[in-house]
Amino acid sequence: MTEKTAAERAGLCTRPPRHRSKGSATRRCSREGATAIEFAFAAPVLLLVVFGAFELARMSLIRNMAQDAAYEACRFCMVEGATAAEAVARAEEVIAMVGAKDVTVVINDGQPFNSASSQIRVNLSIPMESNALLLRYFFTGQYINAQIELNVERYSGFYDGGG
Repeated sequence: MTEKTAAERAGLCTRPPRHRSKGSATRRCSREGATAIEFAFAAPVLLLVVFGAFELARMSLIRNMAQDAAYEACRFCMVEGATAAEAVARAEEVIAMVGAKDVTVVINDGQPFNSASSQIRVNLSIPMESNALLLRYFFTGQYINAQIELNVERYSGFYDGGG
């Protein structure tokens, strides 16, 4: 029979002996549940990283679509006879492709434009808080802003088609 060490007498878990005799009453070191506890510590951090990456990718997609929507609205305004309401509708149509909510579109800082306007400016603002899917509290008070300003070049002369 083997003699117990001081660690075994104190109840600490030690390496089991190399060979056991049938009659020995040595207590085996138990690791049951250790994996579950390690997972419980690591899982929240892992989930935060995964969901954070997902949210940042989605916000980047919304930012790119906001830029595209502002550009489309600005190009729409350049067409002869277009109105600001139609341009706003076009921008909202483009940004709706990603499901963005609470979009604010402003054409020429609220000033009317007409065929004599030399520039068209479109500002688009989207609150990140109302568009975040999972991590809303990290985006409180932040906005995605897109601004496009294009020069209008309309031909006002006569073209006879001849060479």
